[in-house]
Amino acid sequence: MAGLLNSTSRMRISATWAQGSRARTRISAGWTGDSRTDAGLGGVARRVVLLAGNGVRVPGCSWFNPRMRPAAEPLTLTQLCTARATTHGGRLAVGDENGALSYADLASSATSVAAQLAGLGVGAGDRVALIGANCVPWVVAALGASYAGATVVPIGHGSSHTERTRILDSLRPRLVITEPPTTRHEPPSTTSPGTTPGEASTGSGRTPDTGPSPLAVLTFADLDVGGGHPPPAHISPDSAAVVLPTSGTSGAVKYVAMTHRQLLRLYTDVSATVGLTEHDRLLGVVPLAHSFGLNGVLLISLIAGAYVRLARRYAAGQLATLIRDERLTVLAGPPTIYHDLASGGRAAIGGTCRLAITGSTAISAPTMRATCDLLGIPEIVVGYGMTETCGTVALGRIPGEVGAAGPELAPVPGVEVRIAGEAGEPLPPRTEGRILVRGFNVVRGYATDRGRARDTEWCDTGDLGRTDEHGLLTVVGRSKDSMIVSGFNVRPAEVEDVFTRHGAVADIAVVGVADGRQGQRLVAFLVPRPGATVDDEDLIAFGRTHLAAYKVPRDFVVLGELPRTATGKVARGRLSATAGSREARDA
Repeated sequence: MAGLLNSTSRMRISATWAQGSRARTRISAGWTGDSRTDAGLGGVARRVVLLAGNGVRVPGCSWFNPRMRPAAEPLTLTQLCTARATTHGGRLAVGDENGALSYADLASSATSVAAQLAGLGVGAGDRVALIGANCVPWVVAALGASYAGATVVPIGHGSSHTERTRILDSLRPRLVITEPPTTRHEPPSTTSPGTTPGEASTGSGRTPDTGPSPLAVLTFADLDVGGGHPPPAHISPDSAAVVLPTSGTSGAVKYVAMTHRQLLRLYTDVSATVGLTEHDRLLGVVPLAHSFGLNGVLLISLIAGAYVRLARRYAAGQLATLIRDERLTVLAGPPTIYHDLASGGRAAIGGTCRLAITGSTAISAPTMRATCDLLGIPEIVVGYGMTETCGTVALGRIPGEVGAAGPELAPVPGVEVRIAGEAGEPLPPRTEGRILVRGFNVVRGYATDRGRARDTEWCDTGDLGRTDEHGLLTVVGRSKDSMIVSGFNVRPAEVEDVFTRHGAVADIAVVGVADGRQGQRLVAFLVPRPGATVDDEDLIAFGRTHLAAYKVPRDFVVLGELPRTATGKVARGRLSATAGSREARDA
């Protein structure tokens, strides 16, 4: 494959729109087309380089010396964007169904948006919330906020009004940038009487006496990508670049602040590990509001100078066509994506895909290997991490011939993994225990903790695993109640709280069962109210009005009472076993 046709479009800046007396240029829905030819892929079947901590060599891994990086590597997201505009200015950076932007155009558009945001009072220390599906304007808005010195707060496009409001109330951003309302998801209540979209708030989230101040709201169509360019804001590498919610270790929603330095150091190594080059073309279907989509897809591509083709939503029937027509070389996402593509085989996606990147849930190595063989994808890289570790702890590959065990993963440089017993004591190799992590990527606190540091330098991931004599990690399961559905954390308590407000439900407990497509699938055991009739479709519709779709159980099992322990807690282990038995019986 000496060459690869890259049919793309370049953004056309529309005529102006007016708000009051000020006219702005906005991102248009129209694009003008041209075509561009990228250089060959090179090394389609080359081996993936695995990283071992601090450059130690382990079986199956290549030497890696983190000190061999360029001396002037970027330390912030804005330095990275500016650098790529210089080194890869004419190459394509991001695209969606409407067209694509080069690295030079991306930096120019982002700095113009930064000037617009600065005019609205956004500056260092502020937070800017982004609500929207994966698209080029989302990326421009995020980088524009970074150039203005602000911290980006991505909010899931599929999140409910309740979830959005909770995030906004907790983090109090200075500005919200959102897509126009849809029939299913109305925007959060971010305005108050007298505050209109585009109007700046009067304070940085709060007023001294009255609490929350009104939020300014812009839509993606309001973004000024053709205006002036501000003087560069001073951005410390140790300032927060992005804040993402998590419920991974405690079950309670918390907000993780990831610094520029952490993200650039970590994902420079990740990009090198998976072997990305400037010639690669990545699938960007994992939501950018998720660490996998934002860091594990978009950021590693920007670091490599590659191209990301964003997909607004996951539509299994259309994904194969997108991959084939865009001639994508790297697929990234949870096993669900590959499972859905497998029925069409290699012919459905074309012959350009050389690499699959997966993670975010339990991985069956034999299943994943067999699926990628059907798709004609020779290389598979598996990542393990959590939001509190900036999304990544360890990486590994699934070889051509695998046994029943999960993939063996090498910690990235500067990150240590310890397997510990219940009292925190280190356990010997090949002994199963709790996975603890420490290193530069572990966050020291949460965005809502007002600077309070973690109680310990070791982060308890809530997962179970073991290491071998060389330090390679195998993850065997979760030790806590949180479940992972299609790569997303689900807290049982959150789901149960919603359904207890349904008129037919007296008591409910939600557990996860293994699912070949989603990793885990939710099953709800409920006790109905006296005289009430339980209707599954009604319960599902009720859940979808309050929760993101992946948090809504599809199976409801009616019980006379929930099993409980001697202390009165729900016996989730017994319910999980019951759910597993039902699955086995119905298989």
